[in-house]
Amino acid sequence: MSQKTKSGTTFHNLQYTKNRNHFVKYIPASQLAAYKEATENYRRFMDLVDEYIDMMSERAAKEIEKEERDAEGKDGHGKV
Repeated sequence: MSQKTKSGTTFHNLQYTKNRNHFVKYIPASQLAAYKEATENYRRFMDLVDEYIDMMSERAAKEIEKEERDAEGKDGHGKV
């Protein structure tokens, strides 16, 4: 959210990017609190998505390492 003042009047804008296009949307003062809450909820959601991706990446790496160790043990050709 950004705030601009012109001639004593305060304007609130929501700036965002979607499909590589930049948008700016005017937010009326009466809707400002709802937009602030929505944008904070979106930030929290994206933080949780990032956390989930990190956890799943770590899990996948461990599974791959385990499969590799198991395969080396089965064929008797482990690393020296």
